[in-house]
Amino acid sequence: MTSPAHGILNLVLAVIVHGDDLCLLRREKPPYRHHWGLPGGKIHFGESVPDAAQREAFEETGLPVGFRHIGHVATEVIRSGAGVPEAHFVMFAVVLDAAHRDFRASAEGELRWMPIAEFVDHMPDGPIIPSDRIMAHAALRQTMVPRPSEFHVRHCDDRFILLPGARP
Repeated sequence: MTSPAHGILNLVLAVIVHGDDLCLLRREKPPYRHHWGLPGGKIHFGESVPDAAQREAFEETGLPVGFRHIGHVATEVIRSGAGVPEAHFVMFAVVLDAAHRDFRASAEGELRWMPIAEFVDHMPDGPIIPSDRIMAHAALRQTMVPRPSEFHVRHCDDRFILLPGARP
């Protein structure tokens, strides 16, 4: 987790699509260890959002991807059970088209393709990152909201709970 000393992290979430399927990653690193979500990571200094998304997608999946559009923007604050901020992110969900379906193993976690309709409705085989589901759904609908979403998450005993008052 990041601490307040680390400030806000700017992240890209790679919404990688091939046909009617979405590429998902079961994370091996905190803060969402063992949760399913979107590949992605930090935006490097001087890097554009589309370039960061394409780089992260390739690093974590080995898939060559093409930029389609930036589909959603959000902030997320994760707090401990006691309410102490543990992490603060600004996230850009970027829709990318995969050239093929043959991803490669990654130290980031297990990868799988899932029908988009199933991802939007449910996620078998473990928990999903709540904000990733909302952001991917918005990005795939190609609807950019006038204001960024705000997600407030409580972290208790390896569970992450999306708090009421989130503005998706």
